[in-house]
Amino acid sequence: MSLNPFGNPDFAKNATGMVERYVGLVRDNTTTRVISLARWVVFGLIAAIGAAIAAILLLIIATRLLQALWAWPFDHDSSVWLSYVTLGGLFSLGGLLLMSQRHKPAD
Repeated sequence: MSLNPFGNPDFAKNATGMVERYVGLVRDNTTTRVISLARWVVFGLIAAIGAAIAAILLLIIATRLLQALWAWPFDHDSSVWLSYVTLGGLFSLGGLLLMSQRHKPAD
């Protein structure tokens, strides 16, 4: 392909096609990747917020369920603090398990 404007009557068409091809290549390599990254960030934030809300709701459901289970042998006030102690103990055991699995720093 000759880009000499004096010897090629299709110079404008060829030059325009080449510019369009390179601009499209740059656009595909930059804009498409940026849009894809932005989508991952947005959907990741939505998923994280949804997971946090679900965890809070599951904690509330677990507390109420434990209060209902402890209500039949005890009164309401005792069932409330027993549910808190039970969940606190479960979370403490989970924390101890995770702490025992952590990596120790190299000396």
